[in-house]
Amino acid sequence: MPRCIEAFERDGCFYLVQTYVTGEPLSAQVMAGVRFTEEQVVAVLDQLLGILQAIHESARGAWPVIHRDLRLSNVFWSNGQVFLIDFGLARRMGCPADQALTDPVSVRADADGPECNASGCQQSSIEESADRRYRIRRRAISPQSDLFGAGVVAVDMMVNHVPPEIRDGQKWDQLVPLSPGMIAFLRRLMGEAAVEAWPSAAEARAALHRLIRT
Repeated sequence: MPRCIEAFERDGCFYLVQTYVTGEPLSAQVMAGVRFTEEQVVAVLDQLLGILQAIHESARGAWPVIHRDLRLSNVFWSNGQVFLIDFGLARRMGCPADQALTDPVSVRADADGPECNASGCQQSSIEESADRRYRIRRRAISPQSDLFGAGVVAVDMMVNHVPPEIRDGQKWDQLVPLSPGMIAFLRRLMGEAAVEAWPSAAEARAALHRLIRT
């Protein structure tokens, strides 16, 4: 995660200055035709869950932070290192002031339609309901919304290059070239499995490590 350099308010607007990160978001890499392997997806997901663990756990009396907008365009992967950016929709878990805040209607995450970034637009690879489910989940301001978002990022890394005519009418687990164990992990991460999703990023990451070792 880029380090925060300064935060300030000017003319009624809040600004956050962070260290500059070179590279491209995962969305640009997918649009450029990059085909990710399961090993690469696991590497990104492992680091992403580590970042979520750090922001979800309170430190020195600070409120835990929920990002609430995980998507390919908000995840940079440069030289094997993952950076999570754009905390514009983030909320502090348990903070009464943040509970009352509403999301800006102009934000893509709260609107239907294709995801857009500097490289163009792309249609979400998961069922059309996935984005709506994410919007509903994040209203609770809980770790589970970020875990769901991390699962969406992992799946989109694998299937966003699949032509729409092939994607139509098929579930994501029928399209991804992933091992059965990894598919089961992602289904639980996104709350689609018969068993409950993990309550924290730390437990989800520990489960991922166990899966890697098997």
